Amino acid sequence: MVDTIFALSGVKEEALRRLEKRGEAVMEFISFVNVRTASLLSPGERVFLTSEPYELLGPRTEGIVAEVLGISINPVRINLDHVDEKEVQRARVRLRFLSYGRVRRVDWLEGRPHVELIIIEHPVIL
Repeated sequence: MVDTIFALSGVKEEALRRLEKRGEAVMEFISFVNVRTASLLSPGERVFLTSEPYELLGPRTEGIVAEVLGISINPVRINLDHVDEKEVQRARVRLRFLSYGRVRRVDWLEGRPHVELIIIEHPVIL
């Protein structure tokens, strides 16, 4: 089966395994590309998650396909060092594990990765 959905990249492998094991998880993103992508998602949509950074996202990249259950995007402050702070946007996305996927093709829509996936029925090693 081939499907085309948005991708969230650079996800820690530990977080992917937790989603796979528990079936549901909340993930937080602060990278500009992931926050921008998450802002387009709606509950009920599917999204592709991978540990590969977006710069390396390409054919044969493997990851998880999940259903979006909820999204919130809020400003947060992060410490750059002991003196300076910066305010950034943080996306919190509640997800439900659906399946595994392998990228067939990547398109960039307004700076956001949109991937054509082959849905894998059997588990793969992440």
